[in-house]
Amino acid sequence: MFPDIPETLKRLQDAGIRMACCSSSTPSVIQDSLKQMQILSYFTYVVSSEEIERAKPDPMIYLLAAEKLDVKPEECAVYEDSALGIEAGKRAGMLVIARKDDRFLQNQDGADRIVTSAAQMADYILKEVRQ
Repeated sequence: MFPDIPETLKRLQDAGIRMACCSSSTPSVIQDSLKQMQILSYFTYVVSSEEIERAKPDPMIYLLAAEKLDVKPEECAVYEDSALGIEAGKRAGMLVIARKDDRFLQNQDGADRIVTSAAQMADYILKEVRQ
């Protein structure tokens, strides 16, 4: 986990942003990981690969999260690092903010915005998007 994640999630939650964690992992792996990192409570919903028929870049995981959060896709922001996740978010009609990550040579050109930290992502959402 990147160091600024807990503070950033709290900041977004305090601002009234409802969040879902969307992962290709199984529900138990996601739940266990989020609990271990002590960030599960920040997510209103957790959407796993078991709830969808096709994996990213299919947009279904993000569309299902929007449905569970009772928001329109165009009202959502996706925070991603992978090319498949970025494509899925764009195909879902959502704003996609990529966390710059050179470790795995992911092509992040499809993102609407590239940031270097979760805090920078939150700044963008709270100051420039949510007005």
